[in-house]
Amino acid sequence: MLPKNYIEESIKASPVNIDLVWQEATRLASKAGSHAIEPVHIVTALILTCPSMDIILKQMKLQKSDVEEVSDWFDRLIATTRSEKPYFGGIGRDWAFGFTNQLNRLGYNISQGIENGGGYFSWLTNSPGVEAMTKVFSSGSTAIALVGNDGVGKTSHVYALAQALLEGGHGDKSLDSYQVVELKASSILSNAKDPAHIENMIISLISEASHSGHIILFLDDAQQFFSQGVGRLDITQILLQVVQSKSIRLILAFNTHDFQAIKSTHSALATQLSPVVLNEPNEVDTIRILEDTAIGLEHKNNVVISHDALKTAYNLSGRYEQELAYPGKAIQLVSQAVSYAQDGIVSAASVQGAIEKTHGVKVGTASTVEASDLLNLEAKIHERMVNQDRAVGVVSNALRRARAGRGRRSTTLW
Repeated sequence: MLPKNYIEESIKASPVNIDLVWQEATRLASKAGSHAIEPVHIVTALILTCPSMDIILKQMKLQKSDVEEVSDWFDRLIATTRSEKPYFGGIGRDWAFGFTNQLNRLGYNISQGIENGGGYFSWLTNSPGVEAMTKVFSSGSTAIALVGNDGVGKTSHVYALAQALLEGGHGDKSLDSYQVVELKASSILSNAKDPAHIENMIISLISEASHSGHIILFLDDAQQFFSQGVGRLDITQILLQVVQSKSIRLILAFNTHDFQAIKSTHSALATQLSPVVLNEPNEVDTIRILEDTAIGLEHKNNVVISHDALKTAYNLSGRYEQELAYPGKAIQLVSQAVSYAQDGIVSAASVQGAIEKTHGVKVGTASTVEASDLLNLEAKIHERMVNQDRAVGVVSNALRRARAGRGRRSTTLW
């Protein structure tokens, strides 16, 4: 979101070393694996090599690494939009799978959704988690327990796997024709007439997947398929037989607590599952996931999301959201910030606005009046309270820490 006139004025104000600009642009193109120097490489090179731009970047609290990261982000988008759309087989491929009426009605075909433009998981398709799932299936195992804390991206990894299988190039040709179909316990229960009907539906769904020969069934929130009682769904015995027979490929997603519970209560099934554990990504990887997510949010909401907004979402979600892991909590905050876009731009201020609305705390820069009040809190409180100097000092400092987002708990944790 650097203003165009800032760049133009800076270039006019200081001499430009054309040779250095082309060298830098060439380096950026080579880094991106591009066969041509794109306009984004030239603009980035101008910003990085122009001496007067250093002052502007400093004023806007930006680093040169931020500028280069945006260039990398743009490179990934260019590569995606210009890549030739793969031909996935069309109606001939669908006929080869046979009739899957129940799966079509009760499940969601993730692969078809992505093929129709319903997903963008560029970075995740080459992530360690997707690579691990591919290796498990390639090794002959047919059932994966995808384990991770809430928010770590279990569902996103499965979508990324579906995209990787569609695109090919993941190292195992035998998986290229596979489609990933998601089943939700809520969908099955809402369509069931009675417990006996539930069992028949499950058997029918698994039978269709098995006869197709090229479907990976994905059970999201898999613990819901092992709940006993009235109005609940427990398919432990059915799944155990399926896993032991290796008739279909399965991915079951669990959070860490639920997987431990399954191991305790259904050990026979748990031992048949190959665990793939997803760890919380570091800051660099989280930002890359946010960049990919932002593309979909921009398209859906007709907005532009700044890189500064993504960085702010990463930092503030880490400070104020403790229930979810990264990248989920940062993605959630960026999604909320869309409602606070100004002139179609989701900025750092938009993210701050979302935090202030959902958490009831001030995180933006204090106004002149507010800053004066914060600096003179003791005097303000003493207008209504006599003596109690120590108590007033403690309260005033606590209020200032809270306004700065540095309460005692936050200071200890972060």
